[in-house]
Amino acid sequence: MCAHDGTHGWPEGRDALQNPTGVTMPARRREAVAAIARRLDFQLIEDDAYGFLTEDDPPVPPLAVLAPERSWHLRSTSKGFTPGLRAAWMLVPPGQEEGAANLIRATVWTAPPLGAAIASLWVGDGTAALLEAEKRREARARQALARELLPIRASSASHPASMHLWLDLPKGTSAQELAARLDALGVRITPGAAFGIGSAPNAVRLALGAPMDRDDLQRALRAVASALS
Repeated sequence: MCAHDGTHGWPEGRDALQNPTGVTMPARRREAVAAIARRLDFQLIEDDAYGFLTEDDPPVPPLAVLAPERSWHLRSTSKGFTPGLRAAWMLVPPGQEEGAANLIRATVWTAPPLGAAIASLWVGDGTAALLEAEKRREARARQALARELLPIRASSASHPASMHLWLDLPKGTSAQELAARLDALGVRITPGAAFGIGSAPNAVRLALGAPMDRDDLQRALRAVASALS
């Protein structure tokens, strides 16, 4: 994460429900990341897009709590509320407020005013909390359906409320070939190679939140199960 020539990068990470695996970073690992950031003196960008899906779990402190002096914590409305709202919140290290404001003005200038106003209203009147709670329930139901219908074990590390499922494939099954075969049936999955450079695990990511409803998801999962049988 830091170059040996002394220059420091700004690593960006998603410690809750990482995409594509659905893994959530445990507290001990977060503490280690915060300690490394302090020792090597670099900033952290914490993308908390899916953190709301883990709020039924025992609380795990975000990096912004463990290392507040160097963490930039981001949370958006598009995942938790509705995709049509293009607004976000950013918690910045103390003393960095002016720099953060200048950065926003130099890039996106400002969030769309109407969307920002709606997001603020929904946070204040409790609508946002209701939307996020419903999405948590739906995500858990879809994960349970996937684990029931698929013939092979999904990664045990995937969170039970993740909108993504990381599926390790059996030996002899090609992720690329499986994706092509399912694509011909109108079912889109993503091979593991799409998420990295070089060698990739023989696995696929299933976007459980993509189908419009659970009936569509069930049909897609049955197609995946049939292709793997």
